[in-house]
Amino acid sequence: MKLMNSKRILLTVPNFYSYPEIIENALFDLGFTVTKIVYPKKSIYMPIFCKSKFNFLRKIYTLFKDDFDDYSLYCESQIESLKFEYLLTINIPLSRRFIEKMKSENCNLQTIYYLWDSLHQFNFIKYLSYYDRVYTFDYADAKEFNIVYLPNFWYIDKNFSCLDEKERYDLFFVGKFSIHRAEVIVSLLQNNPELQYYIRLYNKTLLTENAQYREWLKTKSEDFMRLLEGIVVNETIMLDDINKKLMSSDCVLDIESYEQNGYSQRVVLALAKGKKLLTTNQILLQQSGEGEQVRDINIVWQDLHQWIVNNNNDSALKIKLQECEIHQWLCQLLGLYHE
Repeated sequence: MKLMNSKRILLTVPNFYSYPEIIENALFDLGFTVTKIVYPKKSIYMPIFCKSKFNFLRKIYTLFKDDFDDYSLYCESQIESLKFEYLLTINIPLSRRFIEKMKSENCNLQTIYYLWDSLHQFNFIKYLSYYDRVYTFDYADAKEFNIVYLPNFWYIDKNFSCLDEKERYDLFFVGKFSIHRAEVIVSLLQNNPELQYYIRLYNKTLLTENAQYREWLKTKSEDFMRLLEGIVVNETIMLDDINKKLMSSDCVLDIESYEQNGYSQRVVLALAKGKKLLTTNQILLQQSGEGEQVRDINIVWQDLHQWIVNNNNDSALKIKLQECEIHQWLCQLLGLYHE
């Protein structure tokens, strides 16, 4: 699927799961010569740190921090030449100085910025004007800041192993622990004890170290605690293992994080692959149309198990999100279909 003839692209991306390598390999598949620079240290800007109690402090920091020139200087130190046809920046912006320097050495340089976190978490608004094209996974941000909405990509390894038919689940969820998520999930399991599930909430240490969580646990029944104990974990899960469990499940749970209005990679993958989706996202419910693929998780459905195993998985979103497979997603992002 080579569309480009060794055109050079500089990819700058945060370290999150194996996504930097996934994007890099897809760009190679498309025929690019890729220089990849991964954000070099753990930081408040990395996605794994962007959903925490320090939201207010992060916003203040990004409001007064003048520029990302330290990151840009690091990028500059990692490359032998500034000669590129494309610059693709994911999430963490580069400085105006660096981008202008690149443009001065490449008259036809195309600069593209993709946000996979909400602008309501980080004050990155002033950096949008540095780039030729800006995209976001967050449809509320797209509307508010007049930038292009493009859902996250989905990805399945081309060497993905065959699924074990003996390992099948009705429900799937993997994500960070929160009281809201725990309440929604345990209530769902209590109302539907017949369902088989693979559900993991992390980090388990929060339940013992956080005073708010300890007080919350004191109000819960033995049945609630039993179900919660079975799904809260400490160990992290590799991306390929997450995808294998998702693909072995008939229905995926989507419980929104506050301050985010976009679809996660797992939600995009689930919908594109025809999985059922139980969600708290009211916009997603509206966008799914009249099909039977998506339902509101907050409603107690009497026919839930029958709906999950029913093969009627068509929706307007399924067709649309099939176009967000990583290679097609990059083609949309980089405007390759128009060249």
